[in-house]
Amino acid sequence: IATGNTNAFLSGGTNRAVIAGDATFQDLAINSNGSYTIRFSYAGVPAVTSAAISVVVGPPANLLVVTQPSAIVTSGVVFVRQPVVAIIDAGGNRVVTSGVPVYAEAVGPGSLHGNTNVASINGLVHYTGLYLTNGGSYVLTFGDGNALVVESDPVAIPAPPTVTTLPPEPV
Repeated sequence: IATGNTNAFLSGGTNRAVIAGDATFQDLAINSNGSYTIRFSYAGVPAVTSAAISVVVGPPANLLVVTQPSAIVTSGVVFVRQPVVAIIDAGGNRVVTSGVPVYAEAVGPGSLHGNTNVASINGLVHYTGLYLTNGGSYVLTFGDGNALVVESDPVAIPAPPTVTTLPPEPV
């Protein structure tokens, strides 16, 4: 990549044989949207740079948990780390869209409470006030009500410590 997003990378077959003075590249891809030029070089020949090309983000294809919820939580207490979910295209690029509702649910022995229905802002969904009830292991699922669904890493509410009361010692 000669110009464009410095965090982007070019993939595909970047080395090709020259046949009758031509090198054909059929599977090149850039992983981030934006405007780019590509530099081509061959030993003994001056390098050339392509005309500007535009890479655009595709339609929503998946969800990605970019901030996992707290792994260990207390029943009835808001998570210290609230989840953030991104809407992404098939190439893993964030789809900058707003107003798409993404629902959060818990799979486990209790219920998920808080702001569980949040609309995207610039392709990100920031949850607030989420908490679980009842001890046990959980996975949070996030979905748009259609085909896009993703699961969080496990979340656990440890069992409360057991307290043993011993009878008084005889005097």
